Amino acid sequence: MATIIDTKVHPPPLRPSLIRRPAPLKLMDQSLAHRLTLVRAPAGFGKSTLVAQWGAGLDEAAFAWLSIDPMVDSGRSFILHLVRALQRALGPAAAGLEDLDAAETLGESGALAALIGAVAAHDGPVVLALDDLHRLTSPEALRFLGALIDHAPPGLHLILISRADPPLPLAGLRARGEVWRIPDAALRFSADETADFLHRAHGISLSAGALRSLHSRTEGWIAALHLAGLAMNEHGDWPDFIAAFSGAGGDIAAYLGQDVISRLPPGMMDFLCRTSVLEWFDAELAAEVSGHQDARAMIARIEQANLFLVPLTPERTSFRYHHLFADLLRSLPATRALAADLNRRAAESLAARGLEIDAVHYALAAGDTIRAAELVETCCMAAVQLGHITRLRAWLERLPPGLAASRPRLLLAQAWVFFHSSAPRRALGCVRAARDLLRRLQAEGATGGASHAALWAEMQVLGVGALSAADRSARAQRMAVALLPNLPHQAHFLRGTLNNVLGFCEYSLGHLGPARLACSRGRAAHEQAGSVFGMAYSELILGLVEKSAGNLQRARQHFASGAGMARGALGPGSYAEAMAAVFQAELAYEGDDLEGAARHLADHRGEMEAFGLVVHEMTVRLSAARLAAARGESAAAVAMLSEAEVSGARNHYRRLTASALNDHVRLLLREGNAALARSVLAARGVREDSGESPGAPPTAHEMEQLALSRVLIAEGAARDAHERLARIVGRLRFSGRLRRLVQVQAVNALAALRAGERMAALNAISEAMEMAFRQGALRSLLDEGEGLAQVIDWAQGRIPAWSRDVALAAFVQALRARLAGGAAPAEPLALLSPKEAEVARALREGASNREISERLAISPDTVKWHLKNIYSKLAVTSRTQAVLALSGLAAPDTHPKGW
Repeated sequence: MATIIDTKVHPPPLRPSLIRRPAPLKLMDQSLAHRLTLVRAPAGFGKSTLVAQWGAGLDEAAFAWLSIDPMVDSGRSFILHLVRALQRALGPAAAGLEDLDAAETLGESGALAALIGAVAAHDGPVVLALDDLHRLTSPEALRFLGALIDHAPPGLHLILISRADPPLPLAGLRARGEVWRIPDAALRFSADETADFLHRAHGISLSAGALRSLHSRTEGWIAALHLAGLAMNEHGDWPDFIAAFSGAGGDIAAYLGQDVISRLPPGMMDFLCRTSVLEWFDAELAAEVSGHQDARAMIARIEQANLFLVPLTPERTSFRYHHLFADLLRSLPATRALAADLNRRAAESLAARGLEIDAVHYALAAGDTIRAAELVETCCMAAVQLGHITRLRAWLERLPPGLAASRPRLLLAQAWVFFHSSAPRRALGCVRAARDLLRRLQAEGATGGASHAALWAEMQVLGVGALSAADRSARAQRMAVALLPNLPHQAHFLRGTLNNVLGFCEYSLGHLGPARLACSRGRAAHEQAGSVFGMAYSELILGLVEKSAGNLQRARQHFASGAGMARGALGPGSYAEAMAAVFQAELAYEGDDLEGAARHLADHRGEMEAFGLVVHEMTVRLSAARLAAARGESAAAVAMLSEAEVSGARNHYRRLTASALNDHVRLLLREGNAALARSVLAARGVREDSGESPGAPPTAHEMEQLALSRVLIAEGAARDAHERLARIVGRLRFSGRLRRLVQVQAVNALAALRAGERMAALNAISEAMEMAFRQGALRSLLDEGEGLAQVIDWAQGRIPAWSRDVALAAFVQALRARLAGGAAPAEPLALLSPKEAEVARALREGASNREISERLAISPDTVKWHLKNIYSKLAVTSRTQAVLALSGLAAPDTHPKGW
């Protein structure tokens, strides 16, 4: 008589540290509408735990469980264990199964009839979960299971938990829609679940960057996260552990080796090792690199066995291996012995297919630097146009030192990298070296014609770009205007780039109209060139222009468009997306969405501080300092601003250095350190007799004067401060830079009031508040603190619009309450339905109606209908007012009618 192992019919125990996962549990709830559910994923993805957790929460269904292993893998043993599992779940209703349990001989048809009868007799649904079904190989057992599925009564629902598709005739059920699949994508931990799991199961709390790195490496693989958590607690140094984390050693390698690798046939193992050097592959590439001419069939077998194969296309024609699985395969002796040859084959195969960007990696991995250099020369401009700046940088760093000195194409590639890496002087050095080399080669007759002309044009554009990146905006603007007519007509990418550079120069100089025109032309040229990176950069500069003009909602849309383009074309986390994200963080902060600002910075700060243009690096530093100050961490904020000033001065970026200086002075004055604020100004050469420096953007002088005026007010020289600020106000109005006008008028109002210029004070505070209200510029006012509160208190009752315009009045009242440290307002989203809340979040992030429609997969008319309901519930009448309410400045339920 077969032995029944009772532990096989019990679900795995649920640990107290288990996290609840609403999304996959919801998918499991939906499974009950089908006859059969297949939960299919590689080892260690939490399949059994999810089903056991879900089964424990079933109230109206009997839940039976059977774990398959070699002891169960025979016809008689499988049937007896099925009987025991159903007996345990059905209780008294399973009395008809007792004879089967005790029988020495067991006929399949009789057992099947008895099982079906017991389930049918049960008052309610029955769920039968078969765990580790990939271990069931007995033909008799599989035949019995297939018969049970075919003849299952309506109340029986089967859940098959497996690493691979089971060898069962399920095609008919699939065709009738009776099979529900839970794929491995639904089982992977999200980033938030990764953080929750590490904290609850291992007591580990990681920084945002470390968490992102670990989540990326594990790809949400639960077993790997658990093993990593155990190892981190043993290791102690979490950042160091994560930096070295790999599937090639430690517990991950042991787990994969024992539970996966050891079970594979030799032919499949050889194919896995040979193709593991590939970052991605299709059947053609796999065959050429591995030498296995049956590559297509082998890939199908690997996919059917669910061996950590990740499809990269919906058609499932190209694949990669899970990062940690690939790490282990590459570390095996058999792979290491062949690695150089395999990488060389990959490089040549990809180059022959015109995929030089992919081929470079393999040429470098093979140690063939000369071939790699040739490939870089072929594809570096394509890499730049696609925004692969970090990849291009990595290639160049691995080429032999001095190799570029004799190759103008590589010199210009290096200039592109330096241009995008906060190193404009080094970029200029490469441009000059390329210029001299091109002249010499032309004189020697070694180059000429179209090739020489293209390199020469690129060199000129890069020279102007490097000057712009060095904050020499006036000179770069003149050079760009002179160069544009002489660019080759077909050089669309260069024309787009030069227009973007011109647009940024005009923006830096405060010329918003010409900046818009240049960037619009730049975007059109990049569209002709097919450069998503260039178009995203045009959107970024247009966003900066609209931000300066005080059109913050339009700026959000430009930044979101640029980030969305980059994400769609290049994938999440690209250099191009990071460039837009740092300005999205700035605008989120301005809208008082501190959490959103922190999230944008956490995701992209490291990339921009290490490799971004100076303007991006400085924006990151300023936003991080402002967030720290808003959280009450003044000392940390001051330290960040001091570092930003040093970085800006080192890069001769006076415009952004002045912005950091202004914030620095403001924080020092808030702490009552007027003397220290004065010394900080002196250290930067800012005094009462300071004038505008030749060649420096006038916008830098404005911020220096604003910082100086703050100190003058604190020192009792308010009249001097007011006179200085009044001159700046006139210039800001003339140029249409209305966001800075809000900031300057807020300080000017206090200066005028302290100077006894009451009418000027009223005009200044009235203009500041009305413009801030229209723009949704909140932190520009909130950060002014007590001084602004005093002006508002004095002006109350003296400005008719503050009582006549109920929306503006509510804005002023709410702002004053925040300045006084009032309680945070009620969460506006609580007033909305779930779908309205989704629309409102997108609205708050600056999405247009079309973007909301695409993001939420609803029609434009439905978007308008939801917006109408949102406006009604928030008691607002316009998009701007809705964004203000959703930003949490004022509690919607306390606004007067019309807010």
